[in-house]
Amino acid sequence: MIDLQSFLDWGWSNIIFSRIQGSWLAIQTLVAIPGLIFLVPFILVAFIHLYRRLSSRYLLRPLLFYTLTLFLSAALVFTFPGTRGSLFHSSIALWPWTTALAAAGIGLSVDWAADRLSHWQPERAKRIFSGLFILVALILTIFVSQYRISPPEEPEIYREVSQIVPATSVVMAGNAPALHYFTGLPAVSVPNEAVEVMLQAADRYGVTHLLLNENRPRPLDDVYQGKVVHPRLQLIWSSDQAKLYEVGTLPE
Repeated sequence: MIDLQSFLDWGWSNIIFSRIQGSWLAIQTLVAIPGLIFLVPFILVAFIHLYRRLSSRYLLRPLLFYTLTLFLSAALVFTFPGTRGSLFHSSIALWPWTTALAAAGIGLSVDWAADRLSHWQPERAKRIFSGLFILVALILTIFVSQYRISPPEEPEIYREVSQIVPATSVVMAGNAPALHYFTGLPAVSVPNEAVEVMLQAADRYGVTHLLLNENRPRPLDDVYQGKVVHPRLQLIWSSDQAKLYEVGTLPE
């Protein structure tokens, strides 16, 4: 159970370090996701320029308030979920703002450079830079997406598991959505907890089988490596990449 006392018992050094780490990860997320890294300078240029104008300042206040609230809540208050996807997914609401500001920032930056470089043609330069940045964004998206694709052997593991377990089985796995997608079997995500807590979750959701692979939770590492044998977990299939256990029922 997590309450104020257990949180304080964690120690001030851990609390402060976790907030520093959460803030740093939150900054990286905001720079990389809605800012696409290379567009951040142009977003800031446009934001500062437009916020100085009273006529457009009120239009930017929702963006400012949402960004500050999102950052502070994810980095300082809800640090654990904030660094594990909450900020990542919540930042999608910033995209309409950041993309519009990036486009404006490119134009402002080109005009600033054209005032100092007589040979520059601003309108032509804006088209060129806009096209280049779209190309960079496309290349960056393709490059990053290659690391988000499931390994080719993962679907094969899931299909093999579906041939072993009964059709009524509920499988606990690291990537439950993918397992359900490839097999149609009901699936539950394996918690990042010790074996006893994992079994409590399994009992609660009617789990009949446990699938662990190389990306298993650290608390279940000894189970996967065979260093710990639990009476309720019977190994029924294994390969170089994964192991499948049958979850026994609770003793009467």
